[in-house]
Amino acid sequence: MTRTLHQGKPEPYAAPLPRHLAAMMRPELASLAKEIIEEIRRQIPEYGSPIRGPYVQALQIGVERALSQFVDQIENPSTPRERHEDTYRRLGRFEAQEGRTLDNLQAAFRI
Repeated sequence: MTRTLHQGKPEPYAAPLPRHLAAMMRPELASLAKEIIEEIRRQIPEYGSPIRGPYVQALQIGVERALSQFVDQIENPSTPRERHEDTYRRLGRFEAQEGRTLDNLQAAFRI
């Protein structure tokens, strides 16, 4: 799909969601994060084993922040998107420390 530029910015793929949806979505984020992590662990064998410690915490934080950022963007489309880069860098470092490539982490992001 080709994206065109409009006043120097890419055109959005869809119209913004109504801002009031953010208030409806926010109370569901904790349970959604839990479901997402369970699905990641189910679909990606390397994450399916009982892992503990900082990596699990980083994964939990990464999922929660991604969901929170999504809802923040609905509530206020001008919210900066770069706030959580450090979390994702940490996840990448954990993968490297475990001797893994970023393939599994990228698959987890897609889930």
